[in-house]
Amino acid sequence: MRVRARAFDPQLIPPDLRPYLGQIFVVPGIEYDVHAVVAFQGMVHFLMVWDIDPPLPGWDPAWLFDVVDASIPNDWICASFHTEPQLLIGPEFIARGHQEYTDMVELVPWQVARFWKYVESRRPQDI
Repeated sequence: MRVRARAFDPQLIPPDLRPYLGQIFVVPGIEYDVHAVVAFQGMVHFLMVWDIDPPLPGWDPAWLFDVVDASIPNDWICASFHTEPQLLIGPEFIARGHQEYTDMVELVPWQVARFWKYVESRRPQDI
C-alpha cells in the first residue's frame, strides 16, 4: 500500500482529528509506503516511516494522505477486537494482537527492530 501526503489548510482539520496532529513528520507531495493500518477511536491511521533524522516508524491519520496504491501485501493479516484498537491490518508481528500493536505504538526496541527488518525485507533487491 502506498500513499501521498497531501497539502491541507490547517483551519480545515476536523476537530476530532486535531489531537492526533501535534507534530507532522511527513512532507506534502511525497509518497510513503504504508506498513500497517489501524482503526482507533473511529479513525484510520497508517504506520509509515517518518521523514525525520534519524527515521522513525510512526502512525499518522489517513486524513493526511491520498492512497496511490491500495494493494495489500500478501503477508498482512486482519484482526478485529471489541476494544481499542477496533481493527488492525498489517504484518502478523504488528496485527496479531493488542500487545504487538501497543509495542509498536510505544516504540519498544525489540518491536522496532522487527519493524526495520520487515521494512528492509520489502525493499527490492539490487540486481
